Amino acid sequence: MKTSHRFLAGFGLAAAAVAIMGQVGLTTMPPNTVFGRIGVGAFGPGGAVPLATLAANLGIGVTAHSVPIGKGSTTAGFNAAATGTSGAVLIDQGAGSDPAFQPMTGSCSLAANGAISCSGVGSGVTSVTANYTVLPGDCLKTVAAGGNTQFTITVNSAATYGACQLDISNVDTFPSGRGKVLAVSGLTTNPGVLYPGMTMTLLNVNGAWFQKPGISISTAPVGTKLYVDGVNGDDSLNDCLATAQACKTLNHVVMGVIFNNLEVATAGSGTGTNASFDVRLINDAGCAPLTGVNCIHGLHMSGPPRRSEGHNSIMIECDGGSATNCTIADNSGNQAIGLYCACFLELQNVTVAGGSSGNNALQAEKGMMRLEGGVVIGNAGSVAQLSAVNGGTIILEGASTTHVSSGGNFFAQVSSGGNIQLDQATIVWDQDTAYSQTLNANNGLISATTTTWTTGGHSITATNNIACSPGGFIVTGGTVATVPGTNTPSGCASSANGQYD
Repeated sequence: MKTSHRFLAGFGLAAAAVAIMGQVGLTTMPPNTVFGRIGVGAFGPGGAVPLATLAANLGIGVTAHSVPIGKGSTTAGFNAAATGTSGAVLIDQGAGSDPAFQPMTGSCSLAANGAISCSGVGSGVTSVTANYTVLPGDCLKTVAAGGNTQFTITVNSAATYGACQLDISNVDTFPSGRGKVLAVSGLTTNPGVLYPGMTMTLLNVNGAWFQKPGISISTAPVGTKLYVDGVNGDDSLNDCLATAQACKTLNHVVMGVIFNNLEVATAGSGTGTNASFDVRLINDAGCAPLTGVNCIHGLHMSGPPRRSEGHNSIMIECDGGSATNCTIADNSGNQAIGLYCACFLELQNVTVAGGSSGNNALQAEKGMMRLEGGVVIGNAGSVAQLSAVNGGTIILEGASTTHVSSGGNFFAQVSSGGNIQLDQATIVWDQDTAYSQTLNANNGLISATTTTWTTGGHSITATNNIACSPGGFIVTGGTVATVPGTNTPSGCASSANGQYD
């Protein structure tokens, strides 16, 4: 029987569907199918369409456990970001590529349950015993440098590391430990050498290395030796702890390495053979004091070693045991050795010359300088070879011998409360020498009560062997005539202008 459209409208949509089903017959759909029609053409009765067929026609071909990624508006279908590495992260690869899973690199990892773990500073360690270049994987770690040898740790441009912080530690210990030279791109580190026990923290800030403050100090045993070679030494590349890696200048060793980086292990240690730091000068033949060629540049000491307690000392001596070829000479307008602090400095078996600029060979302005023997005093131009001012003291140790190889305006001069003690020492001239005055005291004290003056057959001349200005005292113990030079004391006859015995 034919059913009219008016009849279908009367019964509504549901009744129409029943009527149609009655015409085409009741069909049971198989599993994993949908009801529809695939293909181009007029609409007609539908059929069972397998899901696989539908997926293939829609361009959906993802594998199990992968993530579908749309191809975009101009290309139908999907791609898939394949999994396979637990803890990998789906990362945008840019406008021209599909996102992809990438495992985490560096010092952090991501677990399958979402937990992130990183090796923080101090917990991750890279141990090295030879020249080493820091890697990106060392960020958030400690580079532990050991091996009791000097080597270089290089840190490349900060831009090559990304976000990065790391510690660099010298894990050596004294007395066999050695320094580790730092070469950090774009940054002059302070210090340039890490000594045993020292740690430095570097931080990448906006693509440039930054040294975090608060660096640790190295604790050195009493008697630690540091070496200076005025010809072959290097202040920037050597740790000064061996003859082959000697530094070049005294100022760098004393006011750089010792003052900034080291402290003596035992506070209040003794002097002489038990000095806190033993600075050894390497023999270099051919030093010309008047030009400074092949000489060791001077020392201008303005601070004491750490934990010095006022009477720790720095000993400066020739490593070969003789003053020959171990000459300290300064031609920059300063004293060859100047002491400008409440410090204690000792000299032994070295030659000290004022150079060509009319400088004092030795000057103590505050503090105490002691000559232990074997010291040779060179030229001083128009000033004194030995000068003590502003409360400074120079002592020629008892039973020691000091040689004089040249001259100046005065052999010894004090002013403004300076003090020079020549008692019990032996002073030997190695060549003819002329002074204006041998000993000159201006508001200070020179004591030479038991000094042995030895000319060695040379002519030692001076207009006045001693001279005093107001407040100046020269004490000779009644042996003023033995002081080299013409025995015509100047200004020393009355208590108003100083006095002598």
